[in-house]
Amino acid sequence: MLYMDSFLILALIAAALLAGGYAAWNWWSSRIPSSAQIHGKPIATCAVGGMTVSLYGDLHNGQIQMLVRFTDSSGQLKDVGEVKTDLCRNMLDRVIHSRSDVTKTNTQGAYRAKIQPQMGGYWAMKLSWQGPAGEGQVEIPVRWSRLDG
Repeated sequence: MLYMDSFLILALIAAALLAGGYAAWNWWSSRIPSSAQIHGKPIATCAVGGMTVSLYGDLHNGQIQMLVRFTDSSGQLKDVGEVKTDLCRNMLDRVIHSRSDVTKTNTQGAYRAKIQPQMGGYWAMKLSWQGPAGEGQVEIPVRWSRLDG
């Protein structure tokens, strides 16, 4: 009987440690890097209102973190204030929207977008902003390959 009680307590402690480790891992892996480091060429760019909006990232399955950069005509990063995004895909009989979040980085004019398209195909990333650079919006076409799971 004492052996069963010790085993139960040990099993509960192990389960609590596993659950705590899993929660910590999820929290740590979801943190957004504070710097805005660019790797490679943009996957899409669009000029609007004297600015250029560039998207950087790797289009892969699951949640994707993209870097969105706003630059003025001289190529300098420009703070546009609050940025919102909506990922949309037109189907024959409806429009699919996919969840996305945008946060500022510590680099002025660079924003981190977390997106998760529901399926492959042609999507439109609609960005809107309001702040020191005024108000604006742009729709940038992006193509994802077939996504599994």
